[in-house]
Amino acid sequence: MEAESLLELIKSGRPGVVFHLIDLRTPDAYAGLHVPGAQNVPYALLAEDRSLFVDGRPVVFYDDGPVDLARLNKSLSRRLPRNVVVLDGGFRGWLAAQLPVEQDAP
Repeated sequence: MEAESLLELIKSGRPGVVFHLIDLRTPDAYAGLHVPGAQNVPYALLAEDRSLFVDGRPVVFYDDGPVDLARLNKSLSRRLPRNVVVLDGGFRGWLAAQLPVEQDAP
C-alpha cells in the first residue's frame, strides 16, 4: 500500500477500530516517531501473543523499510491474517512523503 493511500485510510477508518495498523519496529523507534494511530508490536511479540488479529479486521504492517514477509510469517507462526497489507517503503517511505507522524510523550 502506498503511503498516501494509508493516510486516506487512517483519515476515514480509525486505526484500531476498522483495521489494525501495526508498527513492527522496536519500542524505542516507535516511541520516537510513528504513523498516527499505529500500535507497536515488534516481531518478537507477534510470536508470543496468540490473540492478535483473530477478529478478522484487515491488518497493515510496517517496519523501518520494506517488511520482511518471511520473518513476519515466521513470527506469526504461519497465522497471518487473511487481509494483510504492508506499507510500501516502510516508515522511511512515510517520512520521505512528508506525511504526519506521532510521538509518544516522554
